[in-house]
Amino acid sequence: MPNPMKTSVEDLLHFEFLGLMMAVCIRTGSVLVLDMPKIFWKRLVGQKIDLNDFEEVDKQFVRRMKEVLTCEREKFGQTPRFW
Repeated sequence: MPNPMKTSVEDLLHFEFLGLMMAVCIRTGSVLVLDMPKIFWKRLVGQKIDLNDFEEVDKQFVRRMKEVLTCEREKFGQTPRFW
């Protein structure tokens, strides 16, 4: 998945190359299969992203975030039992 935080010269050249490939496909009517997660396309078109959109990319992250969001205030600072 493209990372917008990548800003090195080499990274920007990769982004430019992808853009050129997309442009060529649009102009020639060719199909360019970009199997990107839903979150990528939502960002591209400016749709709102929620926690569930991350699940396709990182299920473990979403599981942990849901645990944090539903954690009781008193238990939040406690050390987990498995440590």
